[in-house]
Amino acid sequence: MAEGNTALTKIANYAGIPTSHASKYVRVLTLLGLLERVPVLFSRRGPIIVADKVLRSYLLLARAQHSLGEDTPRVREWYASTVPMGWEELAGTHAMTYLCRELGLTPSAAGKLIHKGAEIDWVVIDDANRRVLAVEAKWSDLSEKDVTRIARRVRALTYTALPSRIRDYDVIVAVYARSAPKHAEGAKVITPEDMPWSNACTTD
Repeated sequence: MAEGNTALTKIANYAGIPTSHASKYVRVLTLLGLLERVPVLFSRRGPIIVADKVLRSYLLLARAQHSLGEDTPRVREWYASTVPMGWEELAGTHAMTYLCRELGLTPSAAGKLIHKGAEIDWVVIDDANRRVLAVEAKWSDLSEKDVTRIARRVRALTYTALPSRIRDYDVIVAVYARSAPKHAEGAKVITPEDMPWSNACTTD
């Protein structure tokens, strides 16, 4: 799993064991609280990840480096994979708490949305108000055109991937980025400065 294998078949293939055996190991480790499945809407086959965030980051770091000073490409690989993953988790947490409250949403279901290989980082369904919040997290500096393009793609994928009973719900797209213009068309933009704890993370 430190090599980025989060699907049961890939874990089994990498370990060189039958999928049925890997399934038993994953089930036991999940019951022990060492592994967990990322919730995926309308599916029970979410990605399998290490439950402890510190251990998960350590494993990614161990994969990325033999020596911090000698293997720069692998360190860059670790940074490129770990930081966006952390930002995606942070975006999901913020969306489920602060953003849902701000938008007046009452979550009925939430999780990743995966459809034919395409993925939306986090989707919140509010059946009571017939609304959907679709979240896309990008740890990069986005232009107005970037945000608009992402919003259109996410909105189209949301309507395509959701069950027919939900397709007439209003869809709100939120794009979480390292930096982006706030007035971009078609999406609510969230940056680290908008996080309620951002002031606590800075020093004078």
